[in-house]
Amino acid sequence: MKKLLIILVVLFWGIFPIAVKADMGPKPSIVIDIKDEEDCYATLLSKQDVSGPYVAYDVYGKQIFGGEIDEEIFAAFSSYEDVDGYHFMQLVWNLNEGNINWNYYPPDEFKVLLYYPQNDSYKISDSYDAYAFNSIYILDIDSMSLIQNYDYSLEILSFIVRVVLTIVVELLVALIFNLCHSKAINKIIKINIITQIILNLLLNIINYFGGSLLFMFAFIPLEVIVCIIEMIYYNKVKEIMGVSRNKVLLYALCANIISMIVGWYLARLIPGIF
Repeated sequence: MKKLLIILVVLFWGIFPIAVKADMGPKPSIVIDIKDEEDCYATLLSKQDVSGPYVAYDVYGKQIFGGEIDEEIFAAFSSYEDVDGYHFMQLVWNLNEGNINWNYYPPDEFKVLLYYPQNDSYKISDSYDAYAFNSIYILDIDSMSLIQNYDYSLEILSFIVRVVLTIVVELLVALIFNLCHSKAINKIIKINIITQIILNLLLNIINYFGGSLLFMFAFIPLEVIVCIIEMIYYNKVKEIMGVSRNKVLLYALCANIISMIVGWYLARLIPGIF
């Protein structure tokens, strides 16, 4: 058992290296799907006059970050005066080439502004807040309203798969420790249903609001907390499970490390589910 624990620790530190670099990891984003709108340009007006490297034209002057903009189109957007004082941040999308995809420090509060050069006209939406780390919308052109388009069904599916997979892995590890009688299995399933639901709910919330980088940083500390909770629980029910204190604590440690390793590898192989 000691050799098994050493191997697991080596594997753990081998697959969870954390290298910190400047500006590393994913950034928040706003994606807005605009259907069948041709000969139109779009921008997001920001309530703040600074959003990452992007700055308001009316406050800081012309400072384009992220590609040149046609002078006439730039002039049309920079001359627009919003009634609520929202700012043109000098970032423009040609809707003939694709949708709005602000994937680097988008504003927290924004309006969608469309410009039609053929008749020199505008359409403006109400103000909206980014609702998640990756906020996805569909724009209704007629009402200029945004509809949230986040795929919650995938989140629910990934949640269920992670919980079930963890319980299966920890039951397989239980066989190695000869914890295959009904009382032990019942206790293992019971505590894992509780801890894995709590763990995965927290991880889903963190990923939804904080993104995958925060998810990765929170993953190991939360797994450690789960391991400690399970160790405490197993220690209290060790007589019912019919094992010694050392054996049941070692089982809890090994089972959690193995399930974490399996989950991490699957997360890299199937990021849409994990």
